[in-house]
Amino acid sequence: MPTRSKSQTITGDSGKEPLVPRFVFGLRKVLTSFLLSTAVVSGSGLSPANAQTPIDLEVQESACVLDQTLRTIIGDTEHPDGIIFGEPLQILELPGDRFLLLTTGGGPPRVFDSTGAFLRYVGGSGRGPGEFLRPSRALEVADDSLVVLDPGQSRALILSPDSEGRTILGLPSIFEIDILQWPRVVAVSDFQPTDEEPRTFHILDLTGARISYETGLGPTPGNRPSWQPPERWALHVVDAERFWAVGGADYTLDLWNTNGTRERHLRRDLPEYDSRNRSGIGNPDRPPPAYAVSASLDSEGLLWVLLHVPRYDWRNAWEGVEISPNGEVSLSRNENLTRDLYQTRIDVIDPRQNALIHSRLLPTRTVPFHHGTGPRIAKYRLTEEFVPVIEIWELALDCVEGEELGGSG
Repeated sequence: MPTRSKSQTITGDSGKEPLVPRFVFGLRKVLTSFLLSTAVVSGSGLSPANAQTPIDLEVQESACVLDQTLRTIIGDTEHPDGIIFGEPLQILELPGDRFLLLTTGGGPPRVFDSTGAFLRYVGGSGRGPGEFLRPSRALEVADDSLVVLDPGQSRALILSPDSEGRTILGLPSIFEIDILQWPRVVAVSDFQPTDEEPRTFHILDLTGARISYETGLGPTPGNRPSWQPPERWALHVVDAERFWAVGGADYTLDLWNTNGTRERHLRRDLPEYDSRNRSGIGNPDRPPPAYAVSASLDSEGLLWVLLHVPRYDWRNAWEGVEISPNGEVSLSRNENLTRDLYQTRIDVIDPRQNALIHSRLLPTRTVPFHHGTGPRIAKYRLTEEFVPVIEIWELALDCVEGEELGGSG
């Protein structure tokens, strides 16, 4: 695990560069033990047995400091197309220090530069070739190409700088996705095969003109009503055959093989993550359900998990909210509700030791952020002038072994 000397000075000033070497991607080369890193990154040392009983994470007695360094702010008020409308759905880091933004406001994805200034749209608005209605996810594939999911048209678009775009039809409702080895992807979706029992994770092939279903794996969705979306999971692909799935009903961390084997099965005991409270957004007497936002494995073999958990003052978010007689809430009329209900918890986990190294609460929501370098987070907030912005922060974790765990919130 990362360590620091007690004599080193740690800065928490987000406006300054770190004074000592940090565990931040792209800032320094990290010398990692070969034997430890291959246990998670390449798969060596993992038992092929199917893990059925979850292992509870041990809270490791280490004092850690989590520093944050602000890199850029997205939300260009100088350009009308740079203003953020709607709730952010995803930030995707592109080559050349650029960022692609998707929001609930619909329309084509937008690209911003390293300073947060608006650059251009990707495609247009509409139903024609290369146009989008409600894009929800974007992934970078080979040769600087992008695949953008547009559930508003039940299709995916492959956009390449060197050729015309390609449309893939038959897109199911996809709630999370990551690339195994292009064009194979793993997804959490509502796809229901007719010849096998429904599963949580689906392996899909995007080679042809229609999405091709390969197989399903993972737990069964249970007796979920058709109108209710599946449990939220965050996915992180390790290699072409394995991926981490974090979340679910009990906050588990599972390493799955595409052959259907669960190689690791860890569980985090977190009071905010109530397995009995898993639907809707809560009500004035019930907190909103916690859920995983993203998961990423760094070069040290540490798993960084971002979760949305209820704010300590979540009841205040319901003041002035109109609730219908049957208990329904219009989120379009109460667009600030979900933002005011949640804050973010960052868990840093060492899967090799089945240990929770650090946990930290941030009094803000984060946006799903698919980044090429990390660990990074994208915070969504309103300025004092009520202008929505997204801040890109780099994180640095330093720990002292042998002291009590700090910053657990």
